[in-house]
Amino acid sequence: MTVSPRKAPSEEDGYSYTVKIINQRRKSDYTMEALPSSTCRFTSIDNLKKTLSETFGFQVGSIGFVEPGHGLKGRQHWLVRDKDLQDMYSVHKKRRVITLWCFRPTVGGAEPSSSRKRSLSEGAEGTAPRPKSHCAQKIKDVEDLISQLKERHGKAFTTEQLSCWAHMYHMEKHNSLDIPPDIPFFTGSVKKKKATIDDNSVAPCNEGAKASCGISPSKRVNLRTESIKQLVEWHSLLEKGGISQEVYEDMQQAILKDIKDNMV
Repeated sequence: MTVSPRKAPSEEDGYSYTVKIINQRRKSDYTMEALPSSTCRFTSIDNLKKTLSETFGFQVGSIGFVEPGHGLKGRQHWLVRDKDLQDMYSVHKKRRVITLWCFRPTVGGAEPSSSRKRSLSEGAEGTAPRPKSHCAQKIKDVEDLISQLKERHGKAFTTEQLSCWAHMYHMEKHNSLDIPPDIPFFTGSVKKKKATIDDNSVAPCNEGAKASCGISPSKRVNLRTESIKQLVEWHSLLEKGGISQEVYEDMQQAILKDIKDNMV
């Protein structure tokens, strides 16, 4: 028996979409629905949201897709910009079977009384939560800034420094992509001032006290205060989901080292 070779999918074959509709109040409560007549390739996020809203009967807010190969446990991505759609189709160019996900808002913000899976006949009206969408947008903006910094400065700075630079620029704590922030994390350890002697000054430091007379006490306190503020800001950014735990730990070690260096 002759077996004909399997034809690779082409643009004419179209796409099929399965939508995971998640209860925004209880993430484990969801239902899987097929998007009918879904052979088209969406060109914009707004068009995709409009199609989902008209099909399922509720206003769709946050949406995303799941990487193929691991079912519903695959890595999830947010769809925020039209460029994200291009990435989605690039990932699914082989099988052309795409799993989307979105949140189903609850009526009046009330917690549903039953834990059963909700069907499309129960379509509720409302709006999907936006904080995660804002957080996802912020992360993408910072990633774009990091890419720009890499293009401009190459390997002149470490990944952690570029990440710090991008976050400070995004939070408007620094206003240049050409000149790095003027903080010890970029400039290195603070240079110790040389002791000067005049007729009215005290005697110079001896060898045992040389380390403690390089910076004035008030300057040392200001440096420690500034480092502590940076540590608090990075921890706040971690709690909001703006950075990963790994990036936060790297920044924490760098800032604590600066504090320790300024205590002598």
